[in-house]
Amino acid sequence: MSGVSHDLPRPVRPRHREETRNGYVVKHDSIRPRQRRRISTATTRPGVPRGVTGFTLVELLVVISIIGILMSLMLPAVQAARESARKTQCANNLKQMGLAMQGFDCTHRKLPPTTFGSHMDMKGTAFVSILPYLEKPAAFEQWDMDVAATDPPNLELIETVIPVYRCPSMVVGDHDGPGKPSSYALSTGSGYYRLEEDNGAVTEYQAVRSSGQKERRTSLSMISGLDGAASTFLIGELSYGLEIIGGFTQWAIGYPYYSAGSTAGVFDATDAGPEGLDFRTWETFRSDHPGGAAFVFCDGHVDFVEKNIDSAILDQLANRDDGKQIKGF
Repeated sequence: MSGVSHDLPRPVRPRHREETRNGYVVKHDSIRPRQRRRISTATTRPGVPRGVTGFTLVELLVVISIIGILMSLMLPAVQAARESARKTQCANNLKQMGLAMQGFDCTHRKLPPTTFGSHMDMKGTAFVSILPYLEKPAAFEQWDMDVAATDPPNLELIETVIPVYRCPSMVVGDHDGPGKPSSYALSTGSGYYRLEEDNGAVTEYQAVRSSGQKERRTSLSMISGLDGAASTFLIGELSYGLEIIGGFTQWAIGYPYYSAGSTAGVFDATDAGPEGLDFRTWETFRSDHPGGAAFVFCDGHVDFVEKNIDSAILDQLANRDDGKQIKGF
């Protein structure tokens, strides 16, 4: 049929590219062969589609429970390590105060009294007297010994936290009244501070006790010649750990259970009777460390006294002149 082409389309021949390898011409088809799909030979978990990775809910819960168990095992150890560090810092505080008291005694040949004047005046304490020996001379110079601790300009000072007077383990809680809480008290002995003789290392030397005896100032040399400086408390912990009342400890207020302590009540107590009115226990040494309280002795060494110590031995350590030299308690 005229005008109609009968030519069929020519087949497309694959194009070749040539390259020379080791002197030979090698031809390659330009059309690459189809690559085979790789099939993973890894086994799959039941119920999980092939190719899907990750944790199942059960596995995740197991991991979480293991982590929880490990944390519960580690937490007591971490807490114990932190308390050990706080206890060491507390001992260091007491050591510094002991050295300061020794410095005062070396200068004045006497230990400072528990308070300036009578404890009813509340004009300051031995903790004020040793400020220059704790590298706080400016604070000492600012203190006015003719007015009460709660009056200006002293009020500004008692509102200041002095780190060496605060145990890092002490829990303060609610605190009413002027002045920042502190953690330590001067050792006045084994008797009730306000009524009985001060037989401890530090005395309120202007007071006249119920026995009619006027207290005399003590010195480290005097104590060394009695029961011995290594067997007599100088300063101990007095925390806010009593139920109902908490505590009253303040470094600058010269009053029983504020800056003066004894062993007249229950040692390391957590309560002061059903109504919180056991005044002897108010002024008895205690701490927020587990198992006892720390003390610096008149010779400057620091020791931790266990809560379960025999009460007779505790009183002997507080008494400067009972004829008992206690060692290895």
